[in-house]
Amino acid sequence: MGDFYDSNGASLLYGVFSDQGGSQHKHVYDLMNGLSDDGTAIDAYFVGKAFGLGAEGMMKAGRRVSVRCPQTAAEATMGWLLDGSSSMHKGGRVVSLYFPEEWKRYTLSSADQLASTLQYKFAYAGMPALEVQGLIFESVASRRMGVVH
Repeated sequence: MGDFYDSNGASLLYGVFSDQGGSQHKHVYDLMNGLSDDGTAIDAYFVGKAFGLGAEGMMKAGRRVSVRCPQTAAEATMGWLLDGSSSMHKGGRVVSLYFPEEWKRYTLSSADQLASTLQYKFAYAGMPALEVQGLIFESVASRRMGVVH
């Protein structure tokens, strides 16, 4: 075992796999090389915890999201997952990360479809490298059940 680095000092990750015949045919593969998989950007995403906002029995809507990250010449897709859904409300929103401000604030409303719980999802194509350093969610709770027009 050891640590391996490329000529720029970036970490390299290797894996060893055997064929079904056992130990006679082992192959070493480069598992991670930069930010791409053979030139294709590696999609990355994260999904936050489902929040009820301490308001059980009330319906909620997301309003805005602030993301703390460096200025990056790229876009991300962000959105709300409502009541445990796996797909983003209205397909999410594509936003630019190319703003110099440390905190970037985006309107991300789900007021047209209230939910018991809200989850935040952030999806990114992985190139160039991006470090999300903080998130702020703004939401509202309502006693009203159903759709707000």
